[in-house]
Amino acid sequence: VYGLEALRNGGGVLDVAGGRGELAFELAVKRGIPCITVDPRCPGGEEPMEDSDKKVAGPWKGWRLSRPQRLWLKSNVPGLSDFAECQAHVERSPLRQCRAYAPCDDSGALDGWSDLVGSCSLL
Repeated sequence: VYGLEALRNGGGVLDVAGGRGELAFELAVKRGIPCITVDPRCPGGEEPMEDSDKKVAGPWKGWRLSRPQRLWLKSNVPGLSDFAECQAHVERSPLRQCRAYAPCDDSGALDGWSDLVGSCSLL
């Protein structure tokens, strides 16, 4: 069992096949737990690491808040009153994403996954 502080201070959670990111929203936005969503439907790609050609999960730009998520933010985060402010708040959270397919064989496609998976506390 992982405690809230352990997840916040550790590598966070890797959400494989995370879809629209509902679980990621609960973890990253509501609880401050770093979360990376990997899904072929994610809207963005990856960003290059500083001083390296390796790619890492990037910020989730263009997150589309659902109405319940927006209402939760307005009710629970002081100072948020409109859609743009809620969107900006989500983009500042420890929420990352990458568009990817999980490899189904050992043809070398797993090489790029080791850094991503190795940095997380929970899959």
